[in-house]
Amino acid sequence: MVSPWSIAAMVFTLAAAIFAPILLLAVLCAAKILSWKSAIAGFFLYAACQTCLRLPLLWLAYQAPGLGRLGAVGGACLMALSAVLAEEGARLAGGKFLSRGGGRLGARDALGYGLGHCVAETFFVMGIASFTNLALAFALNNTGLAGYSQAFGQQAALEVYQTLTNTPPLQFAAGGLERAAYLVIQPGLTLLVFYGLRAGRKRYIALAAGIHFLLVMGTALMQPHGLWAGECYILLAAGLIFSLCRPLLERYWRADQAGPGKAAEPAEQGK
Repeated sequence: MVSPWSIAAMVFTLAAAIFAPILLLAVLCAAKILSWKSAIAGFFLYAACQTCLRLPLLWLAYQAPGLGRLGAVGGACLMALSAVLAEEGARLAGGKFLSRGGGRLGARDALGYGLGHCVAETFFVMGIASFTNLALAFALNNTGLAGYSQAFGQQAALEVYQTLTNTPPLQFAAGGLERAAYLVIQPGLTLLVFYGLRAGRKRYIALAAGIHFLLVMGTALMQPHGLWAGECYILLAAGLIFSLCRPLLERYWRADQAGPGKAAEPAEQGK
């Protein structure tokens, strides 16, 4: 039997990773605090760049002879570089799209795009795995191992049973904690890129790319040291990004609320 604590952890991960960001985005867009246009752009540009850019690049890289000689650090760098190219490239494309025709690229665009990006990333990273785990846990608890074996075969049933019963509940909850951290990370990185585009300051875009590179590379290097080493690294990165971006967001938002001609643009305020 799958323990109630494991099932509770799976429910928490589903809520934190999928339902909470979608509900948050829907409420903020319905209240016109954020823009549906920005959120939809974030969702589809992330999906398009992952499908058309990052995955083909990684496939080509792994076909190259001698890739194994890169070692753990080289492999982590490759993953980080592909993530930066795809995701920061998507942010740049999103910023250009949202500001076309002379439109002002505001803080609400950055936050909306970042949350849309985060929702799309959740589906790519977690897919239907969380739903599947929860459904299998209920199926095993309701029909037992024998009933599940009749439907899917003894070997498959045994593998699923061992995975669901031997995995600690906290490990099932780790995915939810990680995705909650990315609710800070992805809007924060988007804020840096969009601010850089609006203010004409490329160093903010470079800063977002550098932080993203270190985040992905560090997480990959932490994996051999256990699940929680990587999760703690991500949570620490989320805290640092929040500390860095909060004052920038406040200044950016005030400039948006003041409107053209009533307050200095972010580029001028930052001087």
